Amino acid sequence: MSHVFDPKHKHVLDDPGRKKWQDPELLIDWLSIKGDETIADIGAGTGFFAIPFAAMSPSIKVYAVDVSSEMLQTLKDKQQKAGLDNINRILSDENGIPIDDAAADIVLAADVFHELVGNTKIFEEIKRILKDDGRFIVVDWIKKRRVVFGPPFRSRKTPEEVTSILKDYGFALRRQADLYPKHYTLEFTKH
Repeated sequence: MSHVFDPKHKHVLDDPGRKKWQDPELLIDWLSIKGDETIADIGAGTGFFAIPFAAMSPSIKVYAVDVSSEMLQTLKDKQQKAGLDNINRILSDENGIPIDDAAADIVLAADVFHELVGNTKIFEEIKRILKDDGRFIVVDWIKKRRVVFGPPFRSRKTPEEVTSILKDYGFALRRQADLYPKHYTLEFTKH
């Protein structure tokens, strides 16, 4: 069974110190966001990435997808406080993403890939909602033995393991980066 984040610990997602080791602006720059994309943030949680994406431009459409209504309620509160009306909060289950086919230019799975492994349907769903020329971005924890926080070692996947898993679902690694000291960043396209 994969490690799944417990919503009762959601406060750690918004810890101000998190930006020191996982600043969303670094990812936004790396992706060369133009300002008119549709982005699906899978496992959006409290909006750590969804809010900065939406704040870039009112023309950006963000689907904040999560299996936790508690997380989405926190995101709603933050969204209202920020005055952002371009985030659609989507309550999902583990087998389906209620978004139209080919709706997203970018699908982001930040800090959740290790939770998705073992669920064959979710990768099919990600492929379904991604446009043919879209990009699937995986940001996940580096696999290290000495873990202070984050998912346990046994749940983490190396970039090579992620690439192998996604190849079976029709994704090809396009590029990768070391944007963050505790995470790797991978960009996949459909093939």
